Amino acid sequence: MRIGVVGVGAVGGFFGCLLSRAAAEVTLLARGAHLEAIRRDGLRVRSPLAADDGGEWVARPAATDDPALAGPQDLILFAVKSYDTEEVARIMAPMVASETTILCLQNGVDNEAKLAALYGEDRVLPGVVYIGAERVAPGLIEHRARGEILFGEAAGGRSERVERIRQVLAAAGIQVHAVDDIRSAKWEKFLFNVGLNAFSALTGGTAARLVATPAARWVFETSLGEALAVARASGVDLGEDVIERLVRTASAMHVTSSMEQDLSHGRPLELDTFNGYVVREGRRLGLETPVNATLYGVMEVRAEVGRG
Repeated sequence: MRIGVVGVGAVGGFFGCLLSRAAAEVTLLARGAHLEAIRRDGLRVRSPLAADDGGEWVARPAATDDPALAGPQDLILFAVKSYDTEEVARIMAPMVASETTILCLQNGVDNEAKLAALYGEDRVLPGVVYIGAERVAPGLIEHRARGEILFGEAAGGRSERVERIRQVLAAAGIQVHAVDDIRSAKWEKFLFNVGLNAFSALTGGTAARLVATPAARWVFETSLGEALAVARASGVDLGEDVIERLVRTASAMHVTSSMEQDLSHGRPLELDTFNGYVVREGRRLGLETPVNATLYGVMEVRAEVGRG
């Protein structure tokens, strides 16, 4: 199976490295200093899972910035930041053939629709990633925790295609699960990101700190509650205890958010993907979302100040 990785940050880099080490036919679509480092030194992943290899894995997949050179792929792991979805999706067109499947490993709940608008709903599989990782230098990923993919057919249920892809990913040592209701899984992670990302970036607090005091926990829970109202109005049922479950998850996580990492490095933020989406959809659906609107507005100013 020819596998293309589009978006070689923490997510794409980690899974691309594992697939390449397992002798899969992998091509990375990257650019700039990151591409140069991968070509020169290989794709490097520091991980506690690599203890038997001196703490670091090195893979040497094919890497290019030209989708035409990459050519048609059987499977594309699409892992760019959400603000780049439409541009990169158009650029990768030479990699998409009639039988290509695009596995969307992005945050948010609307990227699959953008991919489907270009390539058709039947080409796109929604996915959810749980991982603690960061691209710390060109060509180098720092993996700290987990590394798990959940995915499935957008319409629900199982398929031969999903099982075939699951087997390929599992053979590379990836923790991967085919699920019957991937839409709910994506929305549940989305709720957590809505509560965590901007709040953590603004305060510098870990997920556990954000639910450790009554006032902070109120902000976290209320932002989730607004997102949950949008989910229900969109036909997604996450159960009555989803906020309680996510608070328990947060209380055990002593890490900051990916948005906090992006802010500290002066990178663009997925603010529109999380709180911004809740505000926009809330307005469309006639729902009030004051906490998310506040987090969005304050974070927008914080990002502008950080850029100078």
